[in-house]
Amino acid sequence: MNRKYLVASIIASVCCLSSVSFAADPAPVLPPAWHGDAALGLSLAKGNSDTLLLSGSAMTHKEWSRNELRLGIDGQYGVNNFGRTNEVRTADSLHGFIDYKRLFTNNRLYGSARIDGLYDAVADVHYRVIVGPSLGYYFIKSTNTLLSAEAGPSFVQERVGDAPSDNHWTLRLSERAEHKFLMGAKVWEQVDFLPSVDNFKDYLMKAEVGVEAAINAHLSLRVVAIDQYNSNPAASRKPNDILLISSIVYKY
Repeated sequence: MNRKYLVASIIASVCCLSSVSFAADPAPVLPPAWHGDAALGLSLAKGNSDTLLLSGSAMTHKEWSRNELRLGIDGQYGVNNFGRTNEVRTADSLHGFIDYKRLFTNNRLYGSARIDGLYDAVADVHYRVIVGPSLGYYFIKSTNTLLSAEAGPSFVQERVGDAPSDNHWTLRLSERAEHKFLMGAKVWEQVDFLPSVDNFKDYLMKAEVGVEAAINAHLSLRVVAIDQYNSNPAASRKPNDILLISSIVYKY
């Protein structure tokens, strides 16, 4: 499975799922309207140092009275010695996800199903697909503040480095908190921990912290720090990748 096949699979899945209609619940609370955002970040230096880093993401979101669907894609591409004969690629990744939640009767307990697809040339991840359900709970659920946790099994299919394709089961433990301030600013953090079920020392972990400030009704500035850890990386690769991304965001 190469990058083009992975991207095509994610896009096809997004298109298929976005056409699914869920059974209407009585007295819907929220209108069935799609909303989301698109973000773009660019860093460029020329002179003694020639570097280029481009990052982008897009997410769309729809809510029913008890159903919630999120679709998203993000990626980074960067090079050192940009435009020179000794140009070196420093970032080349693409990630997509589909996340569906179904609230139960008390509006705090929910079931979830999620699909993630990843390609990362610098980390030598040819592809990684993670699929699984989970059970979640909102410990805090108000207009401006959310705090939730999820747990469930996931199936992982991946090819990393020169090793053959690998299939295994993991647990997925996830926690997320978000708070919105007046004037459109917000902060959030999320941690995902996926240990292999037969060896807890073999795991993936991703931690994210972000802040966003509104410029106007449609534009905002966003800064996100992401720490990705793979306890079993490809040969000659480091287990830890840290990203700091600044971008301008358009909301609709």
